Amino acid sequence: MRRPDRALAGAGCGAVLWLACHFGLEHLPAAVAFYLTAFTFVFGWGALALIPFEKDTPTPERIALALGLGTALAPLLIWPLEICRCGFLFPPLAFAVTGAAVARLVRPAGRP
Repeated sequence: MRRPDRALAGAGCGAVLWLACHFGLEHLPAAVAFYLTAFTFVFGWGALALIPFEKDTPTPERIALALGLGTALAPLLIWPLEICRCGFLFPPLAFAVTGAAVARLVRPAGRP
């Protein structure tokens, strides 16, 4: 069983990245800002849904599946937040979930 400290640290890093982007995104080129936010809005949700299958799936396939699945899941998560008038919570949540997913995806050297 995995220890949750890496995922929590990744979520914290994702939240810090969201704060940096929230206050400094206008200083990035438009294409970089678009691709950064597009990746973070979809990757984490897809990777979260793939946790039960991640052990048997190679990393490149896992990333591609997470992006595809996240593209479908992200609007389904935005919609109820907007109905509750809490849509402003989606970006920081998406960055935190993506940080946690990346922390789970990256393995230290010498570990399977």
